[in-house]
Amino acid sequence: MKLNRRHLFLAGAVLAAWPHRAGARAGLVRSEPASESILTVPPARIVLVFSEPVEPGSGTIRVTDTIGRRVELGRASVADGRPDTLAVALDPLPTGTYDVAWRIAAASDGTAVEGQFVFTVTG
Repeated sequence: MKLNRRHLFLAGAVLAAWPHRAGARAGLVRSEPASESILTVPPARIVLVFSEPVEPGSGTIRVTDTIGRRVELGRASVADGRPDTLAVALDPLPTGTYDVAWRIAAASDGTAVEGQFVFTVTG
């Protein structure tokens, strides 16, 4: 079978569109509340959605106020039956700025990924 330019172009397009795992890394897709958000009503929990499932039992979410006091209740756990989503309940939050620090291990390869963001409650 002789390959012409059209065949080579189509093969290249298919390879370019094929999902690649090499170099891929789990990451935070969204959070509730969102990073840098200003809320008038304090959240009852923090929810983090990742780009891939999290290794069971590996996820941590730490939430602290401006003086470093931890305000999360218990440990982070899978939320809403979705392996890519973690949540942790919060103490009732007064007005202030809160730091959310998280760490997970990707279920696909165990790679540790971490990050942080802040949100503010104005009351």
